[in-house]
Amino acid sequence: MFCYWTSSSFVCKLTTIMKEEDFIFIQEYLGGDDKSFDLLVKKYLKPAYNFSYHLCRDEKTAEDSTQDSFLKMWKNLKLYKKHTSFKTWFFTIVRNTTIDYMRKKKNLVFSDFDTEEGNILEDTLSDKSLLPDKVFENKENIIRLGEVIGNLPIFYREVLLLHYMEEMSLEEISIALGRPLNTIKSQHKRALFRLKEAFL
Repeated sequence: MFCYWTSSSFVCKLTTIMKEEDFIFIQEYLGGDDKSFDLLVKKYLKPAYNFSYHLCRDEKTAEDSTQDSFLKMWKNLKLYKKHTSFKTWFFTIVRNTTIDYMRKKKNLVFSDFDTEEGNILEDTLSDKSLLPDKVFENKENIIRLGEVIGNLPIFYREVLLLHYMEEMSLEEISIALGRPLNTIKSQHKRALFRLKEAFL
């Protein structure tokens, strides 16, 4: 579900606390406390599965890729560096693992990853005008929103899911997906434009 925060300072403080908590869990686990790893898994299990499911639209694929993602995270936890966001680092793993599973099941072709760029919409669209609040006023619209997102090209879908569902900044998404920030910004606006068209 899409969320909107009215206080940027609150978000900033909350994000900092979450990052510190993640690092503490990791350090405690690496120090021999297995319960800390369990807490890390508990914290990210549902978000990881939800992201994977909305990306692939298949329960079994989401289950398998989520399980594999945690295994990869566990194996590479010693490589995690505090100066990077753990959430960004981990969701990079989840995204790449889900994509790998989708490719194996032949649910994706190379063209699904074409990242068409350009500034056709950049000067004519405002983020604030793209998704009116009335879109979220009833259950039917929310269901419709999920359907529309599910039918978007995957490079639009993952930007929307990471930004609105996982509340990652466009800068963090740029890092997670390995794409230039300007590309992410363009894809974000184009994806929102697609959503707006669906509700006109």
